[in-house]
Order: sequence, then C-alpha cells, then structure tokens
Amino acid sequence: MPVQVTSEELYHMGFLEARQVNGPLKRISQKLIKAGIIKSYNSRNRLFRLKQRENGDCVFLDSNRLCTIYENRPSICRGFPFNSVRPGFCPSQRKKMIFKTLQKNSSDLPKRKK
Repeated sequence: MPVQVTSEELYHMGFLEARQVNGPLKRISQKLIKAGIIKSYNSRNRLFRLKQRENGDCVFLDSNRLCTIYENRPSICRGFPFNSVRPGFCPSQRKKMIFKTLQKNSSDLPKRKK
C-alpha cells in the first residue's frame, strides 16, 4: 500500500529543511524523486507518495523488515496497523497476537482437577 506524506512529515523525517515546507514543492519533489525518497507528488492535495520496492515494501524497511527511520517515521506509519486496510492486522505480529490470545483464553478456562 503506498504511503502518502505531507511536506511537514518530510521535514520531520529529515528530507526537507524548514524553509522548504511551505515553498514551491514541485521543484523539491523532483529532487526527492531523483534521490529515491518519493515516487510522486500530487500538487492538488500537496501529498508526496513514498517510494516502494518492487515487492511493495517501503524503501525504509531493512532486510529484517525493521524501519530505518523509526524515530522519525510519518504519522501513517505511527498508527499502523490500526489505520491500515485490515485494522489490527500486521503480518509480522500475527504469531505474537495468536500466542497472546491463546494464553489469555487458556487462563480463563477452569483448571482441571487431578
């Protein structure tokens, strides 16, 4: 799923300077495209679409699927997985969630007598 960010978020991520946030974004977007940070810029809504790898992964994920800009990640990423297409679903967390659910449910069951 493509990630769209604002110029303010690009500033927070460290890719824009403060003076560029409200400036002419079309020229800046061309530089960010060449740098491999964004894929496109929509001037109507002033949103940038972050670049993705061929498999759809964000370019900021490393080989272990960890975010390389975690402390400065955009707000859409901060809300994941609760704001995704399938709220609450995160493939890397699925096993942990199932295990915790099973643990919780088993503790609610009455104990067997020996």
